[in-house]
Amino acid sequence: MARPYQHRSTPRVPAKVDDIQVNFCRNSRCTNFGVPPKLTVKKGRNSQDRDGYRLVGGRKITTLKQSMTCLLCNESFTVQSNRAIVEERDRLLAPFLTVSTAQCPRAACESRLLNVVDHPKAYIRFGSTHSGSPRYRCKRCGATFSVPARSTLRQRLPQKSPLIFSLLINKSPMRRICEVAGIRPEMLYQRIDFFHRQCVKVAQTHERLLLAGKSFDRLHIAVDRQDHTLNWGSHLDRRNVVLRAIASADSRSGYVFGVHLNYDPAMDPQETELMARERGDFDVGLPFREFARIWLASQYHAHPSSEETPSPSKRDVKLPSLGMQVHEEYTQFGHFLYLERLLRGAKRLQFSLDQEPSIRAACLVAFQERAIARTLDAFVGG
Repeated sequence: MARPYQHRSTPRVPAKVDDIQVNFCRNSRCTNFGVPPKLTVKKGRNSQDRDGYRLVGGRKITTLKQSMTCLLCNESFTVQSNRAIVEERDRLLAPFLTVSTAQCPRAACESRLLNVVDHPKAYIRFGSTHSGSPRYRCKRCGATFSVPARSTLRQRLPQKSPLIFSLLINKSPMRRICEVAGIRPEMLYQRIDFFHRQCVKVAQTHERLLLAGKSFDRLHIAVDRQDHTLNWGSHLDRRNVVLRAIASADSRSGYVFGVHLNYDPAMDPQETELMARERGDFDVGLPFREFARIWLASQYHAHPSSEETPSPSKRDVKLPSLGMQVHEEYTQFGHFLYLERLLRGAKRLQFSLDQEPSIRAACLVAFQERAIARTLDAFVGG
């Protein structure tokens, strides 16, 4: 059975979303760098409507990905969904844009990014709650809010938390942690959720200062990719789930700006697969699909040779049963757009990148304005 073709009205590349367009030549020395292809061009050798790009392979849906070639420097790049990249960027930024009780709760207030610990002059103490938690009033808008006196207010055996946390970060097996700490598995799972919330709050304290425009003369950032092999199988299915993360850290201080896994816990596999079929995702190329960001089961099994599915010949990997796996390149683009939003206060940035073409491309695309202005240095390791 012949595969479907994209409709004639489908553009050559997706239109920009939220002022983001990632589809252009990734060669920073090329005139086409930062210049996207035209969405449509008239056919014909002598057409005046042609631009400096050629769509490789036409618009037939025979492969998972589509690509374009720059006619000026002959550099090729995979066509990406701008919508999917914006979705991934927003997913990574969400924990730091969500208003918590540590600062003014009103979204329209200028103090919404100023927490009471780092900016005590922005607030006035306003008594306390019945449980003893302090209350504050915002000096700008007058909104009141409370801050829990203790994060362990209703926690059983809080004295065991330091030991459990130490065992977790030192990669002790789950059963061994329960044995050493003298706790039941239910408490361990509850404590893991608690640690996650606390770690996010610590990160928020620093990241909110960056989002507010904290300035730096120069930052040296090291970027690397990591594989995570997880045994999420049941007794009937022992295949592993292989996820990949991209991490960026300040080379001088060691501060990690982000470790982002290509996994979205909020997505439901069965529901998403059904919605994708109902909305015709499989009748258009990947960059034009509504769920372009996510690995669908039918898509995963149809393309076992993809570089995003390790050891396909052994058939020993599978997709997560809870949550959904994100296409790795979309997490990489989202990661660098996350960094671009976080580090706008830096006068100059220097990146040391892992030797992966997709990482180099994501970095140059996210920081294209800095690359053109020559305030970005990017070095690719051997």
